[in-house]
Parts: sequence; structure tokens; C-alpha cells
Amino acid sequence: MKKSLLCLLLAFAMLFSLTACSKPADEGGETPADQPTEDTYELVVITDAKSVDDHGFNQYTWEGLKQYAEEKGISHTYYMPTEQAKEAYLTQIETAVKHGAKLICCPGFLFQAAVYEAQEMYPDVKFICIDFEPTTEDYSDTKTASNTVSVYFEEEESGFLAGYAAVKDGFRKLGFFGAMAVPSVKNFGYGYVAGAEYAAKELGLAKGDVEIKYSYTGDFNITAEWTTKAKGWYTAGTEIIFGCGAPENVFTACEDYNTTAQTPAWSIGVDTDMATMSDTVLTSAMKNLAPVVYAICTAYGEGKFPGGEVQYYTVNENALALPMESSRFRTFSAADYDAIFAKLVANENNLRTGLPVAADFAGDNTTPAQEANAMAAKVCEIVTVEVIE
Repeated sequence: MKKSLLCLLLAFAMLFSLTACSKPADEGGETPADQPTEDTYELVVITDAKSVDDHGFNQYTWEGLKQYAEEKGISHTYYMPTEQAKEAYLTQIETAVKHGAKLICCPGFLFQAAVYEAQEMYPDVKFICIDFEPTTEDYSDTKTASNTVSVYFEEEESGFLAGYAAVKDGFRKLGFFGAMAVPSVKNFGYGYVAGAEYAAKELGLAKGDVEIKYSYTGDFNITAEWTTKAKGWYTAGTEIIFGCGAPENVFTACEDYNTTAQTPAWSIGVDTDMATMSDTVLTSAMKNLAPVVYAICTAYGEGKFPGGEVQYYTVNENALALPMESSRFRTFSAADYDAIFAKLVANENNLRTGLPVAADFAGDNTTPAQEANAMAAKVCEIVTVEVIE
């Protein structure tokens, strides 16, 4: 399978404001109220059963496509399935195609089985896969067809920046509260640990001076159970938690804890700038989704759709970052950030290419907790990681 790296200009990132967009489609794929009234839509986003103002993949995939479509005067809409299931996704893809879709964006790995089938069913339709390659339900085959492009982000890089910044900003008791233990979540977490370790070494801290609680919830749900678990960490002394997947669990726990705490706790958002979601958000480990979607839509419009490619985005394309303008750091400065970001881009002493990733630790009969322990044993000399199942 062909692998390439699409050049993403830094200037693209300035095209998008981080504000909420249109109202979500009604269940069943009804056209959003603020979209064109004609019956055909060339450019489409299928959400993963969440709305396009979710501050996550759905919203910023939609913003990238919407920006391009409005600039070019191309009809566009989105459809919201009733559930997170292959058949529900295929139903909405079919609806989109019947209404004239020529390019469909599918954000998130949950689409992998649906697009595996859809790319063959609709060979004249282009598909953009965010964070996945089309794969059979039993994982026996993976294929990015000639009408499909698969897009990955090197999440460990922004995870690294978040962990580094937290320790440099004075935090010593950190948490990683992951959702489902899929590769993207693991990469965020592994990078987070590596960033904390790198900062601890720079600061000359002693072994055990930095502690990290590390766990996965097993799903992407927002529940009282996970909120209670996160609050328990804060109550036990954790100062800041990276909520990686359904971060609202962490935000709510942090806000609740802070109502009676003498020293406020903090949180870290994921994927997009989540500063507006909670006053507890110190920063966010971002993927710059909108500019990437915009760039691929532009290639499609120019007749250069990168079909059959698997693309990987890094800090080199400004695709992974912390939102410094909205971050609430206490001492970590823009100059500090620029310095570590430059080291990543330059791959100083193999810093970027040497970051731990999920693929390094995956193996037969290996649990997510065992993988996390193996990662910590390899990465950490100063930081102590407690993996909680």
C-alpha cells in the first residue's frame, strides 16, 4: 500500500476558528437546518453518531470540509447515524450517495469496517478516512482502495508536548485517563509519559519525583462511573489528568473536586482545543484536523485526490500541537514551547522518531495494562508510572 506524506502548509491552520458550527442533523440523516435546500450534496461528513459541535473529530472534520465547500460554492451537508455500528454507518453512506455525494469524510476508527465495504460498493465516490484504514470486521484484511485516502496523526507527538509542558509547569502528580485502548489513545498516553520523563530529566529531578496514574476506561462513554473514578484520583492527590477520549468525564470530575479543594486541580483536553469546554483545562494535545481535511478536499477539487494512499501527519506539518494562546499555563512560556517544538521538528537526538508508540509494545496475549507497563519500563528512569486496570 502506498504511503505518503501530504505537505500541509502552516498557513492552512489560520483558516479555521475554533467555534461551533451548524446544528446537528436529526437522527436518521435529515438535512441540517442551516444547509442548502437542494436535494443533492456533493461533499459530505458522516459523523460517528455524535453531533458536529462535539469539540472533537466530528466538529473539526466538518469545519475543514465546510470551509472548502463554502469557498468554492459546492453543496455540502452531514449525516448523523443513530448508533455507532457498521450497518448504521452504511445506511448513512447509502443515503449520502443517493443524494449525490461524491466525497465522503468518515472521522474515527469506528468506520473501518463500513468503509471497507463502501469503497467497493461505490467506486465513483471518494472517501476520506480519519484515523483508520478500511478493515474487515475480523481484521483479516485491510485495504485503502484507489477511491480512498487513509489519514493518521502521530498522536505521541502532541501527547509528548502535553506531558512535557505539565511537568515544566510544575506538576508532579499526573494522570492519564484513556478511553478505549486503541492505537491512537495508546500513542497519546505513551507520548505523555515520555514527555513527562524528558522534562523531569531536563529539570534534574530525582527518581520518583514525578508520578503518573495510568488507566483505560474501555470505552468512549461519558458516565457517572468514570467521572467518579477520575474524581477519586484527584482526591488521592493527582494534580492534573489528561482526559484522552470522552474527556468530559475528567472535566466534570475536576470541576466537582475544585468546588471544595484548597488547591485547584487541572485537566488536559485531547484532539482539539478544549479550553472553552471547562475552566479547568490547562491545555490540549491537539490534532489539527480541519486543515488536513481542507487540504485533501482541495486536492479532490483539483483532480488530484490521493486515492490509495495512507498519509501520516506530524509536527513537521504543524498537524500536532498545543494551543498556546488559549492554554492556562502558570510558568510554561511560549518560548519554552517553541524550544521543545523545534527540537521535535528537528528530531534532535532522534527525539521525535524515538517516541514510544503502540506498535512497539503490541503482541499476542498482551493486555493494554501489560503494554503500558512495558512502555513505562522502557521509557522511564525518573517518572514512576502506576498502571491501574
